[in-house]
Amino acid sequence: MFRHWTTAVMAAVVACRAAQASSLPPGTKCVSLGANPQDCQYEGGYVCSSVAFNPDPIVGQGSMGYCHLPNASFDAVLQAADAIAADPSASTALRGSFDALTINPDGSASVVGWAVDPNAAGGGRPAVTVAVEADGKVIWTGLADVSRPGLVTHHVAPDPNHGVTATIPASMITATGLRTGNHTVTFGGWLVSDPHHTTPPETLGKTFCVTNGAVDQWCGGPPVPVTWACCNTRSDGVKPAPVPPIVPAEYPHPPSTRPPPGKASVVLFLTDDQDLMLGSLHVMNRTKSLLKDGGAYFENFFVTTPICCPSRTSLLSGRWAHNSGAVATTPAGWCAVGKYWQGPMQNKSLPNYVRAAGVTTGIFGKETNANTATYISPGWDRFFVLGGSSEGHYYSDWFSDQGTLFTANDTSYMTDLIQENALAWIKGAVAKDEQFFAYIAPHAPHTRATPPTWARSYFEGEVAPRAPSWNKSLADHHWLVRSQPPMTDLCASHSDQLYRNRLQALLGVDALVGAVADTLLEAGRLDSTYILYTSDHGFHLGEMSMPYFKGQPYDTDIRVPFMIRGPGITPGSVVSSIGLNVDIAPTIAGLFNTVPFADSLVDGHSLLPLVFGPAPAWRKDFVFEFWAGGKGVARGPYCDHAMMAVNNTYAGVRTLDGLKYVDFRPYEDIEEAFNTTADPFEMHNLIEDPAAQEWVTQLRARLAVLRNCSLDECW
Repeated sequence: MFRHWTTAVMAAVVACRAAQASSLPPGTKCVSLGANPQDCQYEGGYVCSSVAFNPDPIVGQGSMGYCHLPNASFDAVLQAADAIAADPSASTALRGSFDALTINPDGSASVVGWAVDPNAAGGGRPAVTVAVEADGKVIWTGLADVSRPGLVTHHVAPDPNHGVTATIPASMITATGLRTGNHTVTFGGWLVSDPHHTTPPETLGKTFCVTNGAVDQWCGGPPVPVTWACCNTRSDGVKPAPVPPIVPAEYPHPPSTRPPPGKASVVLFLTDDQDLMLGSLHVMNRTKSLLKDGGAYFENFFVTTPICCPSRTSLLSGRWAHNSGAVATTPAGWCAVGKYWQGPMQNKSLPNYVRAAGVTTGIFGKETNANTATYISPGWDRFFVLGGSSEGHYYSDWFSDQGTLFTANDTSYMTDLIQENALAWIKGAVAKDEQFFAYIAPHAPHTRATPPTWARSYFEGEVAPRAPSWNKSLADHHWLVRSQPPMTDLCASHSDQLYRNRLQALLGVDALVGAVADTLLEAGRLDSTYILYTSDHGFHLGEMSMPYFKGQPYDTDIRVPFMIRGPGITPGSVVSSIGLNVDIAPTIAGLFNTVPFADSLVDGHSLLPLVFGPAPAWRKDFVFEFWAGGKGVARGPYCDHAMMAVNNTYAGVRTLDGLKYVDFRPYEDIEEAFNTTADPFEMHNLIEDPAAQEWVTQLRARLAVLRNCSLDECW
């Protein structure tokens, strides 16, 4: 009896041993990572487990062994199966099972149960289960049990050589993109005894231990969590088949002269959490072709508050957060549905004075934070806006669709929905020969950064850029930085996985930008449309030992991409002057030959003189600011690092030539100063450096002027 009970368990252990063998690339290794299966989630390789369970009313008592491949295409599963099946060190049972993991001629896939005798003494019988997950949800599952037809959920057939077979239908493989999609695939089997059969008491409620890929012993005592053994192939192991790169579209350059009044339209793309300094823009071939090659690129563009809602309200209002009152991401911080924004400020914001000029307006995607399903922000003719509680999701999201709740299904990808609604509205405006302003704000690449299905095989094996400050502890910085422990290998792998997900999600944004450009080109409106692209703030990924987030005063978080193309703008031009998010509203107003309302009290300045010329005298510095709300800590099996703290509240000044001064007082008695030209990742705090005292004193005095500035005082 013991032999039959342990067959499946041994198979799971051998899976890790087989992965360690020479049939897989050098460097593959098996490690024990404890009792949490998510410990292996970001390793990209095999996860094998074993467990014994108590009597169950359906399946009785038994033991289970199975393998789990996170973030893999089914082709990668097949490669793993081939390697194990060919490995002489694997057991006959295991090799037989994996050998039968195949794609069939009709396009279906088969997974075979463990090779154990269904008529074994003790009533044991083999079974096999397969589950395929996408975005944390099971999208297909199959169960085969040779002696209980009632348990079969999909077509199965007994296999005299191996046990039982579960078949994944070809239609499901096609519908889910299983062959090439980036899914989590779990397959394996268990040996169960009949519920009415008596099982030796020494096997009940005990978990079989797997440590470092080897069987140790039966664990005594009450049931304990499953013990997992991970075979790490993240860096050089089994990978999906290569995917062809996206070929950049080539768009005609815009005309050299501006259109007559009443003929120009504007599209603004606003991404969420997109960095500039870590290189995320380099994967967006269509966007770069359309906007960077075909327009003007601002190499010194910044946000004034590096967190979602305050930055977005500053963009829409043209005002620093200390003037708009929208200082934090929650209603308590007076942002989104807060009393200062939703009402007096919002009524004077960008879409209102653009619409007053006779332009039809539409917003698609994320507006601020905490939007409700029944609210329509003033100034918008078309309103398709992400609901606050949907932030961080990419499927099953809800939107305010003209003030009516719209809930997406679990197969509708957020960026695709935004694209679908934006294109339909743009086509309608074009058909009516209207001037339009489209504000298109995808949630990507905001964490979780779930990518579209078709993009999940890109960037396998890439890691976040190893900047000079990556995983460095810096003792002379403010508390949130100097308190960071070094990232563990597991934490770093989690940060790297997020980096890959962000790039994949941005491929979806790139496709969105391309789809809008293609629609305008086909309609003959690309030549008369201005297109702007930016992000609400930057992002860090491992710099200063901070695994991921935003909200810091460093250039990784406050520096963002900004590009603009359209008639009269020189293709491929570069603007070196400082541009800010508060400048975007008056810029768009100028493109429509109008100005903000007099009582809008806009702090920013139109960027149009910088792109149309002649270049005027321009700001040489600016103030940035941040208010932290509470303390958030990222905990779990990956990282135990503080992401935010109350004393991460500050104001600072940055100059065009790269000098920066930051004051955290009175929340923390510390100042920071950096020369970002010599030290772009701000590792060396110069606040006490004798050679820096002259400019530190000047910037300290400048901050005293700018900290509460308004209108031209901010200039």
